[in-house]
Amino acid sequence: IAQWTGDGTLQELATAHRAKLSLLHCYRSMNYIATTLEEQYGIPWEEYNFFGPTKIVESMRRIAERFDDSIREKTEQAIARYEPYFAEVQARYGPRLAGKRVMLMLGGLRPRHTIGAYEDLGMEVVGSGFEFGHKEDYEKASKELGEAVLVYDDPTSFELEEFARALKPDLMGAGIKEKYVYHKLGIPFRQMHSWDYSGPYHGVEGFAVFARDMDTTISSPSWDLFTPPWQAARPAPSLTGAGSDV
Repeated sequence: IAQWTGDGTLQELATAHRAKLSLLHCYRSMNYIATTLEEQYGIPWEEYNFFGPTKIVESMRRIAERFDDSIREKTEQAIARYEPYFAEVQARYGPRLAGKRVMLMLGGLRPRHTIGAYEDLGMEVVGSGFEFGHKEDYEKASKELGEAVLVYDDPTSFELEEFARALKPDLMGAGIKEKYVYHKLGIPFRQMHSWDYSGPYHGVEGFAVFARDMDTTISSPSWDLFTPPWQAARPAPSLTGAGSDV
């Protein structure tokens, strides 16, 4: 009955208190509103994640549990319709992406919400971090990550470069300001902050767009023209131009 998004209307905002459940996709921007609605109107809230098949199915079932048997039954029917589609996408792109290593540097929910989508394609997230994350963001992200995964908080460009040299990712997912640094390093890069170039990546049909974009980014022949920094031979130290007193 109401969408608290950029294209929401004043009328929708005014009717939000009549809802039976508040659903949050961007937790960091909306948890305060949801908490206020819960305190003043008794409306429970639930965070959901629609990035990738695993999280989509988990979220649908968790939301359905808030309602009656009829809703739960229809939810299972919807999942049964979606599963062949998910399997088709995974069969097409999974063999090409399996084992690829991913670094993430994002804001909001994506450092943790997109992890499952990569894993659904057989990819491995080896590093993830927030630009302005809170303590609870890191607590939630740690539950989604495997052991010995590097987690960074508001790193500088220099630090991100050094992390990339150490982790040797096959793909970097970040925002626009990191794009050109990784292009120059010869590391495939995907814009994950907004859908300026492609997307969206969430939702049932968004998973196919996500898989296609990750595949085309990593598989682009243009990256063969670059040498990753950890493979490049470092020049020997030289005193040339250091000064006449050396």
